[in-house]
Amino acid sequence: MIRLFIKKNNIHSNKLILSKEEFHHFNALRIKPKEKIELLVINKKILLIQVEKLTKTELFFTKISESPLPPPLYPQITLAQCLPKQDKFTEILKKCTELGVASFIPVLSSRVITKIDQKSTEKIHRWQKIILQASSQSKRAQLPTLENPLTFKDFLPYSQNKKFDLKIVFWEEASLQTSLKSILSTTKITNNIMALIGPEGGLSSEEIAALTQNGFITASLGPTILRTENAGFLACGLIQHLHP
Repeated sequence: MIRLFIKKNNIHSNKLILSKEEFHHFNALRIKPKEKIELLVINKKILLIQVEKLTKTELFFTKISESPLPPPLYPQITLAQCLPKQDKFTEILKKCTELGVASFIPVLSSRVITKIDQKSTEKIHRWQKIILQASSQSKRAQLPTLENPLTFKDFLPYSQNKKFDLKIVFWEEASLQTSLKSILSTTKITNNIMALIGPEGGLSSEEIAALTQNGFITASLGPTILRTENAGFLACGLIQHLHP
């Protein structure tokens, strides 16, 4: 069954106000009268509805049932991803949203080649759209959050937020003995985990030193070197799998 995320302010009695983008999305999904779909009111509830009529600006429906949102999945994973070249970050967002990552932080470390304004609203809006689409496709109950890009200098104080029980930087030069399994099994509370992935070319030794001084633990993803766009997906998947 199709699940779509909507804002509370856009729903009025038995109709949903549509933006131009939303209408095109609904139209692409070939939603027809009498079809049943789920409307997830962001951070509020899930509505099961039957579509009655779709216009370019409104969707009219009959409500069948209403249910509360399920509790969030644990561990809550924040993926801090040093921005890769080209458009690889969009694939990272898609895959890791489907995987259940709770939040994303684009990081501009010293070896990042991609040039981006930290307040590039157009690109950030596109990334948010990708997260929304991936959340709908994977039938998530909570939308991941997306921070504005942070320089490495700004990222360090952000990472000191007390909500993180565990902070891991996945580094190709970390000892193979420092496995993710051993880190998770020896840490008492791991409900909120931050995972940091470096860019092409990796993190510098100075950056690793600064991270470890700020409470990060270095960990290995194995004996081979992964592409940055694959490392985050594997790291987050392993965290979920190995989480006690």
